[in-house]
Amino acid sequence: MRKVRVEAPASSANLGPGFDVFGLALDVAYDVVEVEVVNERRRGIEYFEVYGKHRDDVPRDSRNIVYRLAEKILEMFNRDITIGIRLEKNVRPRSGLGSSGASSAAITSALLTLLNVNVEPIRAVEIAALGEELVTGSRHADNVAPSMLGGFVVIRRYDPLDLVRLEPPNNLGVVIVIPKVEVPEEKTKYARSVLPEHASLRDVIHNVGHASYVAIGFALKNINLIARGMNDVIVEPRRMSLIPGGEKARRRALEAGALATAISGAGPSLLAIYDRESGDDVGHIIGKAMIEGFNEEGVDAEYYVTRPSAGPRVSILS
Repeated sequence: MRKVRVEAPASSANLGPGFDVFGLALDVAYDVVEVEVVNERRRGIEYFEVYGKHRDDVPRDSRNIVYRLAEKILEMFNRDITIGIRLEKNVRPRSGLGSSGASSAAITSALLTLLNVNVEPIRAVEIAALGEELVTGSRHADNVAPSMLGGFVVIRRYDPLDLVRLEPPNNLGVVIVIPKVEVPEEKTKYARSVLPEHASLRDVIHNVGHASYVAIGFALKNINLIARGMNDVIVEPRRMSLIPGGEKARRRALEAGALATAISGAGPSLLAIYDRESGDDVGHIIGKAMIEGFNEEGVDAEYYVTRPSAGPRVSILS
């Protein structure tokens, strides 16, 4: 095996009450990584190339999360090979769609395949989560895990990492709306800075109950239960203030037939879910309505109608 290509999906974390716990892989955009063995005499990276729709939004040198994680994985498994890496950056950074998680999942899957290393899925997620730690200083897995495993993921704890993957309902439709607003360079860190240090027992009980409905809904493949659970009273009320037009877009989505809405990760993207069995045009009706909500506040936006992703797609090229 000399060359591997991996496409890893975008994702949406939290889904309302599941802060740092829930993650859903999305069939909306994929970061693509190609890795090839250049020689087997020394450890290193011969070349690193970045292209794709969002190539100008990420570092194109050794600061990139893909480059740094590749070095870490070669060191971790003590492999003295020189590799070349090409990254096609398609998941928009700082959008709330798990951009760094997709990149981390792609390079991890590619190198584990190329090196012929067999590890448990949860160990693969732990390795990919090192990418988040290298860049942000925190080993979050709510985006990395769904990008690595596909489907819906519930994370119970981090030390040691413990999670469950569930297959989403086939009729779960997802609309993603990305407003064109100014986003800080360290967007996730800033979005965390507005969160309360303490929450009332009443609010905690609300979130635990609603998060339970989301998880049970995925387990039973019941989108109505998922929708009934997607309501957060601790994190989203604070973060919505950072998204101009967000409340109007959310309201318009529900009026247009969405079953529920949420901020995607730390934002600014919003997510709405609907029943795909109700018609192919429903997602577009919801997306257009959300765009109109943003437009009413003078904010341009774009929408995508999609569904959950099954996870990374791995190809052996040579």
